[in-house]
Amino acid sequence: MPQTMLAVLSMVVTTLFAFNQHRNVLSSRLNMVREDMAIRSTGVAVDVLEEIGSMSFDEATRDKVISSSSELTAVQRLDIHNLTGGLENTQETSLESGGVNDLDDFNGATIERSREVNGTNIGFRAESVVSYVDPTDNTTEVDYPTKLKKVTIKVYSLNIARPDTIYLTQLHACGSRCGW
Repeated sequence: MPQTMLAVLSMVVTTLFAFNQHRNVLSSRLNMVREDMAIRSTGVAVDVLEEIGSMSFDEATRDKVISSSSELTAVQRLDIHNLTGGLENTQETSLESGGVNDLDDFNGATIERSREVNGTNIGFRAESVVSYVDPTDNTTEVDYPTKLKKVTIKVYSLNIARPDTIYLTQLHACGSRCGW
């Protein structure tokens, strides 16, 4: 009888050890996937920030130098959603109607992108927020036009359960187009 109990105990210990090993391997692989998605999300965020940053600072500064902050447009939440084909397609169709052509036109925009991973398309959603910031303290958002705008991008995966959310922020200055 003691030999049977010892055999059962050794099988239980071996099973627990094997289970723990499998759990550690699974946890390690889930962390690798999470880290890979975070890297890809960061790549999407950088791409979107670069595309938005290629726009003019403001509608008023597109083709002239302005002499007062009152000429700058207020940042409003526009109804731009699901820009899946890239911003180039949106620019071509919206520039004619005076739509998407400067930074604050992307306030509240939802931009969807995909990246191929091992033959599978993984979807990402980027949400943007544009705001004016205080020139003396570029972390403080203000309700009035200034020479600085802050663009914040929030990116997360649409296909991964419990994805990491990436936030990137970039400041844009009016530069030589603001003559005050």
